[in-house]
Amino acid sequence: MIVTQHAYTGVPVNEILNLAGVTTGKQLRGKNMAKYLLAIAKDGYKVVFSLAELDSVFNDKQVILAEKMDGKPLTSDKGPFQLIVSG
Repeated sequence: MIVTQHAYTGVPVNEILNLAGVTTGKQLRGKNMAKYLLAIAKDGYKVVFSLAELDSVFNDKQVILAEKMDGKPLTSDKGPFQLIVSG
């Protein structure tokens, strides 16, 4: 199997959540652990992330809202944005 690696550029989703005032970090306890992010793609594909999955306090995976791949804007069939999850 051939695996092609790409370099994505974007903003960490956790930073977007912090700017939006979403419960993260030390406050993500108790009933707040049931909170989630629902991402819906332009083709209707949906994915749910628990807030803990997106928080560096709980998880070492990086999730970014990418706008570029290999230094170029994402193509119209992939963009204008794409969620990229490391690992």
